[in-house]
Amino acid sequence: MFLQEPPKDEAAAAELSHTEKTNEKLPAKVFVYALFQYLMTTALYPLLSEMSIYVDSYKLGSATLAATLVAVYNFAGIAGNMALGTINKIFKKLTLPVAILLVALGLGFVLFTHSLVATFVSVVICGIGFMTMFGMFQVYNAKVAPPSKIALGSTIIFAANQLARFSSSYFIDLCNKIFNLTGSSVDNSFLGGLIVYAAIALISLFTKIVPEEKQTI
Repeated sequence: MFLQEPPKDEAAAAELSHTEKTNEKLPAKVFVYALFQYLMTTALYPLLSEMSIYVDSYKLGSATLAATLVAVYNFAGIAGNMALGTINKIFKKLTLPVAILLVALGLGFVLFTHSLVATFVSVVICGIGFMTMFGMFQVYNAKVAPPSKIALGSTIIFAANQLARFSSSYFIDLCNKIFNLTGSSVDNSFLGGLIVYAAIALISLFTKIVPEEKQTI
């Protein structure tokens, strides 16, 4: 009728393990990933939120076309996520910089060329690049965070992504104040986004933001 108490050594070991897990902290790199996720979502989101303005400004089509382009972006992002493992095997430590540069290239297409074909290409490569980047931040979080904190790190990165969607309007206002490009007003946002992505691509190339692979014998 009475449960036997666990041996003292086992109880002490369990208590020590619980204490160690409680004292574990998220590495600073996880917060860097969240910051970069926030900045890059903020810089790219005008491509989606202002697509109808862009399409109308350059007489590319109607609001239906703008919605189609956003849908194409989403489908391309799904494809990029599904192929994440293969992409990472090909580019290895360069996966993140390549994904960021891919988005920068897409923003360059819509900024400097105003054709329908170029816009379709842009949303495709932006979708693939952005979701590859988002996936890699989750992979890196799993590599650097203690096992007990991986879920928390993933949540922080995801929250940064969602918060950026709401604050992107401030980024648009800032770009309109700094730049004064002719053509569509959204070109200012695209130029700002291009600069942000180019800067973070350089940071990811020349710093140790990408965690080292563990050596196996």
